[in-house]
Order: sequence, then C-alpha cells, then structure tokens
Amino acid sequence: MAPYNFLNDRLTDDLNYMSDELERQLVLMAIEEQFRPHPLRALQAWAGKLIHTLRRNSNRPQLARAGV
Repeated sequence: MAPYNFLNDRLTDDLNYMSDELERQLVLMAIEEQFRPHPLRALQAWAGKLIHTLRRNSNRPQLARAGV
C-alpha cells in the first residue's frame, strides 16, 4: 500500500476552491450584466417605436389632412 500523500489532497482542495471561486465570480458577472443599463439598446428601442409611429401615420395621409 502506498503511503498517504498529504500534498496531493491539499492540491485537490486548492483546485476545488479555485474552481468554486471562479464559478462564483462568473455567476456574479452574469447577474451584474443582466441588470446593467444598456443605453444604446434603449435608444434603439425608442427609435424603432418612433419609426413605427411615423410609418403608421404616413399610411393615413387623408386622416392627417383632415385634422384627425
């Protein structure tokens, strides 16, 4: 029977801790990214709504001329 090697056990514990810590940090980064404001996306959504409204109104020129 081979003698017990404490260093291998310690190395395994250290690697497990490092991988757990990395996983924790990645999860935190993903959560922060999910709730981080995205100003360009908001601007794009606003511009899309504006274009949609303008197109919808331009399809009804008779109503626009009548003042409705």
